[in-house]
Amino acid sequence: MATIQPLSLLATNAQHHLDVRDKKISLYVLQEVHRVLKSECAVDESIDLKTDHFEGLRADILAWGQFVDHDIQEISCDKDEGIKFDRYLITKREPTKDAQPEKMAVVISSEGLLDLVSPLGFALAAALAGISVSIFFQGPGVHVLRKDFEGSLPGWKAPFSRFARKGMAKMGHVTPQEKLEQLMQLGAHIYVCHPSMEVFKVAEKDLVRSDITRCEYTRFLMEMRHASVHIYT
Repeated sequence: MATIQPLSLLATNAQHHLDVRDKKISLYVLQEVHRVLKSECAVDESIDLKTDHFEGLRADILAWGQFVDHDIQEISCDKDEGIKFDRYLITKREPTKDAQPEKMAVVISSEGLLDLVSPLGFALAAALAGISVSIFFQGPGVHVLRKDFEGSLPGWKAPFSRFARKGMAKMGHVTPQEKLEQLMQLGAHIYVCHPSMEVFKVAEKDLVRSDITRCEYTRFLMEMRHASVHIYT
């Protein structure tokens, strides 16, 4: 008769172990999970994932599990030196979805550091969940596509931007440029308003990639027409 092992023992015996207990931003955690699943895990191998005991993070991990084909099992909360942490057993599975992926269309019109957190964050979360993402940068937002772009705080707060970026990184927020690179690696389609490039003095050679589609409103409307989720900033 086969012995049924408890989940905690199965996790301990998993082929891969990922400890991200110092980060509370779900995108950071899910990117690390995606990286291990893609580059290190064979089908049917498992990851023992340990995270901070944080309800927002837990909610996102379990929600992500509703989008992907991998198995995610939540293990009872444990303690390490009196500090609670959450644990998950994630098992890689073969993709089974045959239907066309859902689509998201995002319009970004701002270059502000804090203004970029939500649209790029939702776009990256969608891409990690297997949703097809298209992003249109227009107005001052075209600066985000510059190779040398660094987000900053607005107005008089601008001199404190470095401290804001450092604090966000400590929590697990990656820079807008890193999010953009990750999005492109995940297959996101990037569009830029060509007239805005001229108005805001962004040359083609300044762009992070040479294959970014330069267009105007009607071309991106084709992407928006087929998207079920729309975000405007």
